[in-house]
Amino acid sequence: MKYKRVIAVYSDTHVGSAFSIMPKDFKAQNGNVIGLNDGQKYLLQHWNYCKKVCDKYGVDTILTVGDLIHGLHRKKHGEGLVLGELEDQKQACIELFEPICKDRTVIGVAGTDYHNSMDTKTEQQIIEKLGGTYCGYVINGDIRGTKRTMNVMHGKSGAVIYPETAAGREMLFFKEAVYDKKLPRPDILIRAHNHFYMHLHKRGMHFIKNPCWTILEPSDYTVKNYEKWQPDLGMCLLLIDTEDRITCWHFYTEETPHIADFVRNI
Repeated sequence: MKYKRVIAVYSDTHVGSAFSIMPKDFKAQNGNVIGLNDGQKYLLQHWNYCKKVCDKYGVDTILTVGDLIHGLHRKKHGEGLVLGELEDQKQACIELFEPICKDRTVIGVAGTDYHNSMDTKTEQQIIEKLGGTYCGYVINGDIRGTKRTMNVMHGKSGAVIYPETAAGREMLFFKEAVYDKKLPRPDILIRAHNHFYMHLHKRGMHFIKNPCWTILEPSDYTVKNYEKWQPDLGMCLLLIDTEDRITCWHFYTEETPHIADFVRNI
C-alpha cells in the first residue's frame, strides 16, 4: 500500500513530571543531571522505538496535540515534579522532540492552560524552536496532497466512564454545525487530553483520541475510577493512501508501568 501522507501524532508528554517521559541525562540550568526512574526508562525506550517507526513508515509531519510540558503544578505546589523550572521543562521537551522532528514538517496546538505558563505561551515557544507552526487552540485544515480535512484540538472531555458516547456526540454536533454552514467539514477529528487511545469511524468522519506519555499519578483525583484512568502510552500514525482512504495505527506500550502504585509484598 502506498500513502500520500503519513502524520505522526504526539500529545500529553507532560515533560517535567516524575511520571512522564524525560530525556536521558538531562542537565538542568543549575547543573543538576536528572536521572530516570524505572517507569521513565521504559517510556524512553518506547519513545526511541517510535522514532524508528516514524523513519520506517516515512512520516512527513509531526503533529503535537498539547500538554507538552507539565507546568508548575500549582494546585499541589509542585508535587511530583523533577523539573521545577519552566525553562528546564521546555528545553527537555525540545531535546526529546528534535531527533523526531528533524527534516519534517512540525505543527501543533495548545493544550490545557493549567500545564502552560500564566505569563507566556510555552508550547508555542517549543513548537517554533522545533521549526514548526503553532496554531493556537484549534486547527481546521486541509491535508495537503489529499482531499481530506481535519479538525485538531487538545480536548476537554471528562467522560471517563463512557468516552465513546462523548465522542459520538461530538461527531454528531460537528455534522450539525457543518450542515448549518458554521464550520468546514472535517473528515478527521483529533483529540488528546484523556490519556487513552480511541478510534471511532462512522460514515464520513473519524474520531481519534491520542494516547499519552504519562504514567498514572495516584492522587485524590485519580483514585476515583482508578482502573479507568490507566493510560495508553505511545503515539499514533495517521495515514492517507492514494485513494484518500484514512487509516490510524496506534503504537503504544505492551505493558503499563507503575511508579507510586507498584505491587508490594504485604
